Amino acid sequence: MSVRAGRATGSGFAIDQQGHVVTNAHVVEGADSVSLVLSTGRSIDADIIGVDSNNDLAVLQVATADAAGLRALTLGRSSQLRVGDPVLAVGSPLGLEGTVTAGINIGIGFAIPVDRMTTIVKTLIN
Repeated sequence: MSVRAGRATGSGFAIDQQGHVVTNAHVVEGADSVSLVLSTGRSIDADIIGVDSNNDLAVLQVATADAAGLRALTLGRSSQLRVGDPVLAVGSPLGLEGTVTAGINIGIGFAIPVDRMTTIVKTLIN
């Protein structure tokens, strides 16, 4: 599905049948309203219910009636990820729908110092 917030576009995926959708925080940053465009072309409104800017993640909520049409993505367990595992990024960068990027996990638990008080731990993908 595409996420359209103001002029920003991005992609997202449903994580359950209750209408929770995950997208990137930068896609919804500063948005007053968010519309999701499903692969069927149907547009539904969503509320922003959580944002984690450090990890560039946002959680949206669509109305219960609209959630019925969403198919939740089955998520894996990050604790089972190993160096060398194949990974995919599916999205809609710059409004280009249906793009897929393949890579290999090349590191786990890589620490990125942000400032004296903050360190971000990431998994590196190449």
